Amino acid sequence: MTRVGFLCVGLMLYAGQAAAGSGSDGTPTLMIAPRASQVLNFVPRDVIDAHSSGEVWLRCGWTMARRLTKCRVIKEIPEGVGFGDAAIKGFETYGYLKKVRSASRDGEEMAFRFVWDVK
Repeated sequence: MTRVGFLCVGLMLYAGQAAAGSGSDGTPTLMIAPRASQVLNFVPRDVIDAHSSGEVWLRCGWTMARRLTKCRVIKEIPEGVGFGDAAIKGFETYGYLKKVRSASRDGEEMAFRFVWDVK
């Protein structure tokens, strides 16, 4: 049986990139992050078997319903095997923000780093 776990998870909002949420400086705050198993469910099994760890950097907008939207991959290690697409699906499906004041506008994004290790 394969067990999925984290080496580390960094969910980081880059300062000054967003101004419409509930943080003390007005920035949105992630309330619920996807678990590694939820993200990796979007990755084909043979890809996980071949690449047991990696990292994805994402940038996402947000909606008034406190959901992440329009996520895009900034960096993916290893590249081109599907982990970036899986991270987008996982964050847009399972990510949930604390209270926001408005939806993101063009150019307003939150940045995330997602790191995993499959054991």
